Amino acid sequence: MLVLILVLAAAMIPAQAAPTVKAPDTPAGIALAEFVESFNAGSETRRKWVETRTTIAEEPRANILKMDAELLQEYGPIAVARIVSSSATSVVAIVRHAKSDAHGHLTVTVEPAAPHKVVDLGMRGATPEEIKGAGQQVGG
Repeated sequence: MLVLILVLAAAMIPAQAAPTVKAPDTPAGIALAEFVESFNAGSETRRKWVETRTTIAEEPRANILKMDAELLQEYGPIAVARIVSSSATSVVAIVRHAKSDAHGHLTVTVEPAAPHKVVDLGMRGATPEEIKGAGQQVGG
């Protein structure tokens, strides 16, 4: 079951901008890159991505797409600022909103078999330690 936590709006913590980081070349990394690209494109592109690349049931899609559009408008497009950890089926990244410089902690998990649809998304505000990367490193 897909669990989607969107506490971005209230919990995002502003921090100094960091350069954009490329997602890993794994099924989860590809899903992360698609998530970012579709979020930033919004509207029809985002709708198609949610419908075809995730296991989100039809019923909650409209609400998720509405929240995404509101976040995009208020905080701006996102970019991957740092990869916290990654494997073939899961990636944890720190993302940064361009308009607000707010950071989020994003987890993307995909099915182990092709087509590697997204089965779990989690987004919350990133802590200052997570933004800086204190004591964390990319793993596989």
